[in-house]
Amino acid sequence: MPTPALDPALLEEAARLVRVEGLSQRAAAKKMGVGQGTLSQYLREGPAEPRKTKLPTDAISREEMLEQELNELRSATQKQRKMSVLEERILARLESGIEAAKPRYSPLSIPKARHDEHEFALLFSDTHASEVVSREETLGMNEYDWCIMLDRMARLQRAVLSYQQNRPYPIRKLHVWMLGDMLSGDIHQELAETNDRTTEQAAVQFGLDSAAWLEGFVPHFKEISVAGVPGNHPRRTKKPSAKRAFNNADWTAYQVARIYLRQHKSFQWEIPNAGMMTTTVAERWRVLLMHGDGIRSSMPGVPWGGVVRRITTLEQQFAKAKQPLDYVALGHFHTANALDGVGVKTFLNGSVKGLDEYSLKQFGSGRPPSQLLLTFHPRKGVTDVSYIDLEEVAPAAVAA
Repeated sequence: MPTPALDPALLEEAARLVRVEGLSQRAAAKKMGVGQGTLSQYLREGPAEPRKTKLPTDAISREEMLEQELNELRSATQKQRKMSVLEERILARLESGIEAAKPRYSPLSIPKARHDEHEFALLFSDTHASEVVSREETLGMNEYDWCIMLDRMARLQRAVLSYQQNRPYPIRKLHVWMLGDMLSGDIHQELAETNDRTTEQAAVQFGLDSAAWLEGFVPHFKEISVAGVPGNHPRRTKKPSAKRAFNNADWTAYQVARIYLRQHKSFQWEIPNAGMMTTTVAERWRVLLMHGDGIRSSMPGVPWGGVVRRITTLEQQFAKAKQPLDYVALGHFHTANALDGVGVKTFLNGSVKGLDEYSLKQFGSGRPPSQLLLTFHPRKGVTDVSYIDLEEVAPAAVAA
C-alpha cells in the first residue's frame, strides 16, 4: 500500500511544541502522530518546496520527426536482415550436411523434328507424406503409408514417360509444379499421433525421396524445371498465416531436394519465400501456382463456386498490376479437374493420398488418387489435359 501524504499542519504544530513549549522532539512527534525522523528533518530544513512539473515549451521540429522515423526504419531493417541471415545459415547448414548426388544420367539428346516442340507441366501435390490411412477404418476403400506413396509416385513417373514416348511431337522440357501439402504435418492432434514419423523427419526424407524421383526424369528430358509453393498441412503454426507462409515443412523438403540435385545441370528451381508464385511455360505463358487453402466453398468435393470467385478476383488484381495471367494451377481440394470459362483457365489437381478416414466421416466420400499432366504448345498454350490415375481403375461394368 502507498504511504498516505502527511498533513503539513501536523508537522508545523509539532515544531511549535518543540520550539515554543519546550517539548522534546520525541514527545512532540508522539503527540501529533508524526514520525520523529520526519519531524527532525522538518526542524532542520523547513517545509519542502512543491515539485514543479516541467512542461515542454518548444515545438517539435521536422528534424526530430525525421530522426524518429529513421530510427524506426533502421530497427525494421535490422530485424529483416536478421531473418535473412538466419535463412542463409539454415541453407548453408543443409548444403554442408547433405551430400550432393553424383549425376548418374545425362540428359536425353532429342533429335530435331519437323513438329513444334511441346512442354509438359506435371501438377504434383497432396502426397501427405507420413500420414497413415487404415484399410480397415476406410472399409477397404483405401490404404496409405510411405511405401504406398512411393509406389504411386513411381506409377506417376511411368505414366509421364509413356505419354512422352507416344506423342507425335518432341517434348524436351518437363515442368514439375509442387503445389503443397507434400507432408502430412502435425497441426491436427490425430495426425500428430498417427503419422509414422515427425514432421521434421518427414521433410528431410521426402526431400531425398522426391529428389531421387525427379532424378529419374533426367535421361528423358533435356530440361527439368521444378517450382514449389507451400501447402497448409505442414505449416508451423496452428492458425493459417498470410505472412511468411514459407515457414513450412514443404519449403524445407523442396530445399533438401534442390541441394541434393544441385550438380545436375538440367534442373532449374523456383522456390520462393511466398505462399504463391507465377512461372512461365514455353517462354510465353504466365501461370499462377498456389495451394488453394483459404478458398471457401459451401459444397465439399465440388468447390467450383469458391474457386471461380477467387480466381476471378485474382485475375483482376494481376491485370491491374500489369501482370496478366494465362492459367492458374492449384491443389488442396484433392479433386482433379479443369475449369474453363473462369476468365483464365484453371486446373485443380488431385491427390496422391486419396480417400481417408476424415473425408469419409465428414463428407461420406473421397476422390481416388490422381494427378494432372498438361501439355503446352509454344503458340497455342495448353493443348492437352491428361488425368493420371495412381491406382488401377476398372470399367463400370467390370466393377459392378
